[in-house]
Amino acid sequence: MIRSKRLERVTDIRREQERKAGSQLADAQQAHASKEQMLQQLLQYRQEYQALFAEQSTQGLDAQQYRNFQQFFAQLDRAVEEQRHTLELGETEVEQTRDQWIEKRQASETLSRLTAMALETEQQELQKQEQKQADELHGRRSRQ
Repeated sequence: MIRSKRLERVTDIRREQERKAGSQLADAQQAHASKEQMLQQLLQYRQEYQALFAEQSTQGLDAQQYRNFQQFFAQLDRAVEEQRHTLELGETEVEQTRDQWIEKRQASETLSRLTAMALETEQQELQKQEQKQADELHGRRSRQ
């Protein structure tokens, strides 16, 4: 098998790996966006409850209602912090999958260039052979 055909096979494999890495990157980005949206929802939810607390505080709260609000705020704050941590992990995952995709893409592009160069070299060699054959044929005809 000629070199360009072998390289084409390897290039196709690398392109498929690049495509899969790109798909994984898209999935990681989508998951990250979802985590970010969840954090925003939690923060908005906390803000709404803060407003409700402020409104009910002006009307007067008994000790139990006050404790309930404070406990709920503490739970919300823990959920916000956990979501922030999850978001940070998601950012790390996006960066890692982006790095993997870039690596796969560079390998694919390099192999594509090598394949193109090998094909060009093979075509030049074929043209030389054809020219040599044409010259030999012309030389034989001239001698006859």
